[in-house]
Amino acid sequence: MKIKMIGLKKLKIFLVFAISLAIYNSVDSQTNCNLDNAISSGYLESPIFDLGNFYNITKISWYGERNDDNLVGFQIASSISSSGPWIFYGSNFSNDYIDINPYQTYSLSNSPHRGIRYFKYKILLATCNEFSSPRVDKIIIYYSK
Repeated sequence: MKIKMIGLKKLKIFLVFAISLAIYNSVDSQTNCNLDNAISSGYLESPIFDLGNFYNITKISWYGERNDDNLVGFQIASSISSSGPWIFYGSNFSNDYIDINPYQTYSLSNSPHRGIRYFKYKILLATCNEFSSPRVDKIIIYYSK
């Protein structure tokens, strides 16, 4: 059995790399983007959608890209009248934003969006990295009787 020895210089380089990687991973895992540490943020408000009849909004999902350096949040407002009132709700029907990953579905069970005809949504986009931004390609709002 042959044992290959590595040189002292290679060992030092390997140790520096391993320590750097450990430090980077421990710091990186603690720095998820939120509105408090975002360097840039903004939102888009949709036009009013008319469902044509009275329905319940049940779920929301979206397609696109985001990473730990980005935040994508949603709020929904609904009404029985096209003139409102328009009160936007996030998760747990508060004034925060629904934070879901792309290609996942968020259920709006027991929501205030029941028996409504009109709705609109608000999308919050934020980044904590000047070289990265989220991308929203499609939003799906599910509704039923």
